[in-house]
Amino acid sequence: MDQVPTIDVKRRRPAELAAVDAACRDHGFFLLAGHGHDDLIERTWEQTRRLFAAPKPTREALRRSEEQPLGYYDRELTKRQRDCKEVFDYMQPDGPIGEARNRWPDDLPGFRETQTRFFEAMSQLAAETLALVYEAIGAPPSLARDHAVTSMTSTVRLNHYPVGDPVPNEEREGLPALADVALG
Repeated sequence: MDQVPTIDVKRRRPAELAAVDAACRDHGFFLLAGHGHDDLIERTWEQTRRLFAAPKPTREALRRSEEQPLGYYDRELTKRQRDCKEVFDYMQPDGPIGEARNRWPDDLPGFRETQTRFFEAMSQLAAETLALVYEAIGAPPSLARDHAVTSMTSTVRLNHYPVGDPVPNEEREGLPALADVALG
């Protein structure tokens, strides 16, 4: 039990279902393999690196606010200390909430398209994984039908943990102290 279990989501043989059941009971989580999205995940990482390496005006144009809770942010607090991280949040790109609230960079071609594909693929993978868990624990088929997965309120967060404070010196006045760790 000292290793995180890895589950192949495409296998539904009794041994794999037993492994899912054991992972849920013993760990509460597991890694996924066999999903076929490795290339998309790598493209998503590439686009994430591009966003956080983009010039400050590109990121500032996406800054979230109280009225606009999605987008870029570099001043989150945990236990009243600033986290040493930058984030970018978005919701279902083609859904009504996402259409109204998502913010996308204008000068990073391919970013939105990659994030949209990632959101769609991971939403489908979440539904497949949940179906696998239901099957592994012997839940009746009606449970899955009655608790259908919806991606409408799901959020993706891209995280960047820089070396040093992400907030420039000239903008730190009045901000809480930076924590000793990236995420307190």
